[in-house]
Amino acid sequence: MSNTLPISDFAKRFRALVDVGRRFLVLTHVRPDGDAYGCLLAMGHSLMQLGKEVVLRNEDYGRIARILTDG
Repeated sequence: MSNTLPISDFAKRFRALVDVGRRFLVLTHVRPDGDAYGCLLAMGHSLMQLGKEVVLRNEDYGRIARILTDG
């Protein structure tokens, strides 16, 4: 027997958590690749569009943030 939820159930539970949350910390895995950075930024942007307070972090975020902002 599998412990996985059907995607529609997972999506509903995830949205319920987002609806009640106010502040979110979004992280990547260790030694993030381009996909991890893309997901980090997309999730952060999506949460901000919903009016949530968001902090984005990973072990290398300072360097990549400077690259992305031409800083």
